[in-house]
Amino acid sequence: MSCIKLAITAVMVVVVGISPLSIQAAELVAFEQQLPSNTYGYFRISDVGLMKKKFQQTVLWKFLQDPEMKPFMSQFEGKANEQWTEMSTKVEEQLGITLNQLLSIPQGEVAVALFTPPRKDLAVGIKLAYGDNESVLKGVLGKINDLLKEDGSEIGSQESNGVTLTTIKFVDSEEPNMVYGMKDKQLVMTSSMAAMESILERWEGKGDRLFSAAPTRMAVVESLKTPGETALLEWYLNPIDLARVSAKYAGEAAMGINMGMGFLPIIGLDQFKGAGGYIDLDTSNLDGAIRTQIVLDSPPRGMMNFFLFPEDAHTPPAFVKDTALGYAAFNWDV
Repeated sequence: MSCIKLAITAVMVVVVGISPLSIQAAELVAFEQQLPSNTYGYFRISDVGLMKKKFQQTVLWKFLQDPEMKPFMSQFEGKANEQWTEMSTKVEEQLGITLNQLLSIPQGEVAVALFTPPRKDLAVGIKLAYGDNESVLKGVLGKINDLLKEDGSEIGSQESNGVTLTTIKFVDSEEPNMVYGMKDKQLVMTSSMAAMESILERWEGKGDRLFSAAPTRMAVVESLKTPGETALLEWYLNPIDLARVSAKYAGEAAMGINMGMGFLPIIGLDQFKGAGGYIDLDTSNLDGAIRTQIVLDSPPRGMMNFFLFPEDAHTPPAFVKDTALGYAAFNWDV
């Protein structure tokens, strides 16, 4: 693996990693309140440390730790430890820190989004709360900058909304391909300056056209929220609008995408407005809750009739004994 790929992989491992240390994300504005309404994909972990802590209270975790499971688990431990050691060695060679140190950087919210800033192109945005690990994170970013310089990239600096930003232009690029900055113990990284400015302008979660208040997101995710549950992991996807926007950057494939979009009304897929949901663990009355919702225009037609699941109370049938480890059922109007 090249230096550049390893460095980028290391950052992405941190983005999705579960930190063994955590601080509560106290009064920090959630990423969905800092994004524009034109957000097509969104994934957020509210607190990586809390999620790890709650997972360790679940039946699944306790089952895996049971002494009776040790012979089974030992079959995988050797290979896993070997791969972990190999990856840790590469990370330490390139970044100067161990893999455990890298994974301990996230201390709170971690989120990624696909969106379009007002009158601009599709962009990627990432936010990571790092708590007291600023010096470690700066060291990692400095190493990555050095690797990118060796590859011919241009590293610059710019001020915006009171934040010092680092800009990175890849070879032959006229505009920055990556921009990152730190504020309130949070790292924000985007694929363009316009995307970064769009987030910083909404940093306090105020303003018009916020993703958190977008009608489709409200219908998809917020309507699912249940008292006593926390959205430890939240996701949202608007694939139809994302495909429309992506067609602008698809080059020769754009014609095929646009032709495909033209068939959507025929089969009813133009009624698909979005999907999303959240996961919580170790709730007050459940070991875990996974809630998902799909929003369609009504009445459904064509393929959208596939998603008709009438509401009805469920009572386990007589053949499901009280000793059963699990039971699942759903209503499907087909």
